Amino acid sequence: MSQNFDLVVTVATFQRPEMLKALLHSIEHQQDLGNMKFHVVVVDNDPSGSAETTTKEFASLVTYVHEPKPGIAAARNAGIEAAAVFQPRALVFIDDDEVAPPHWLSQLVSTWKETSADVVTGPVRFELPDGFEHLANAVPHFYTPDRADHSPVEDVATGNTLVDATWFHGSAALRFSEQYSLTGGSDIELFNRLRRQGGRCVWAAKASVVETVPRARTTPQWMRQRDLRNGQLRARLMLESNSRATLRLAVEGVLRVLKGAFVITLSRPETSSNIQGWRTLQTGRGYLKAVSGRHFNEYALGRNLGRQYPGEGI
Repeated sequence: MSQNFDLVVTVATFQRPEMLKALLHSIEHQQDLGNMKFHVVVVDNDPSGSAETTTKEFASLVTYVHEPKPGIAAARNAGIEAAAVFQPRALVFIDDDEVAPPHWLSQLVSTWKETSADVVTGPVRFELPDGFEHLANAVPHFYTPDRADHSPVEDVATGNTLVDATWFHGSAALRFSEQYSLTGGSDIELFNRLRRQGGRCVWAAKASVVETVPRARTTPQWMRQRDLRNGQLRARLMLESNSRATLRLAVEGVLRVLKGAFVITLSRPETSSNIQGWRTLQTGRGYLKAVSGRHFNEYALGRNLGRQYPGEGI
């Protein structure tokens, strides 16, 4: 019979052995949890099962799950299913390119207890490569806005989040939508559904994690693709809540493309104005892709290149 744990930390991973090892080391050394017991479920989304070797170094801490079906949503759902065996009170999500300070889990738990919220999420601090620190002030992908502790949160991701496990049980149990597996955004979409069903999401200001930003993510190409993806996601979510918004989103998409192109034409490359112009243009393109249904599949791109495309979790 499986042992029960108060908390199960789920990690979806794809071909990041060194980062995964660093993450598991950091989780292994969590402090001040009192009598609460925790376990880790690692879901390997690599068809070859490459993460199993890494997890063997943490045999007492980790349950290894192999989910070869491509897509981040499939991996996350496999983590939920595997965690259910341990009957946890809460599931905690963290990405495989992050590390957690020693009091990370205890801060999430204390906020959960103090607020009785359904979801608790905290900041991600980005560690940029040498010479690229200026991007933290210019590009929203590389900083987390400050929020008041225990304040409500609307857009929640799985990079640093605790969820009351009751949301994953029963006939109406939530799962990540595989319609977002290759485009990304399945986490934002799931937590939007949770909030529509009455779930409350709050901020844990002290429960931070650190994400290492690889040099590949500092290129203009990556940032523009991420803006395209985010614009597409925003528009898809709007369409799901209001199917009559198609025309409005199409018009807004065209206007954003035109405005962004105008700013790019009048600015020097890599200035803050130029970067903002590209962000506006790519967001508009994302709107138009969502309206047309011809989606930009960010995660399919990574797999076609034979490596993990730097991005959200896996």
